[in-house]
Amino acid sequence: SGFSDCHNGRLLITERSEDGDEVVKMSNITGECGQQFELPHGWTHNHTLVDTAALYGSEKAVGAAIKASGRPRADFFIITKPLTKALQRMLNGSNACARFDDQLHDLQTDHVEVLMYHHDGFDVADWKSMEAQVAAGHARALGVSSVVDAEAAAECYQNGDCNFPPVLVEDR
Repeated sequence: SGFSDCHNGRLLITERSEDGDEVVKMSNITGECGQQFELPHGWTHNHTLVDTAALYGSEKAVGAAIKASGRPRADFFIITKPLTKALQRMLNGSNACARFDDQLHDLQTDHVEVLMYHHDGFDVADWKSMEAQVAAGHARALGVSSVVDAEAAAECYQNGDCNFPPVLVEDR
């Protein structure tokens, strides 16, 4: 099935082989705005882990693919990243989650499993905006994409300045 949107992103996909072993694959999706593209063969049949982001521009396509799969939402573990500092400036966002409702709408879901902090340098205000999404039930947990940010978030939590520690660290 094809989807038409602006995309430039990656899907990190976990498949289960016939013998039951987990295999993680990376799949790139690129295209010009309005261009038709195909998701990787079999994407809607075996994959459970989806890694996307506002920055990748692929959330609408990912949401459409999940819906088109016919599989229940519970079959998918979705990780997404809120607005980066650069996107916040471009879109006049007040914090990382200023447009998170739009991201959920594009993903066609009411929550993600992990909301991943994906910035250069830890910002307490952005982390708190992400914590608000956990408190509202729109994210199950928070993660970070660098060890440095993980240490800063953990320190913020230990000092009592933040309410949620990171539960996933993706060291880039």
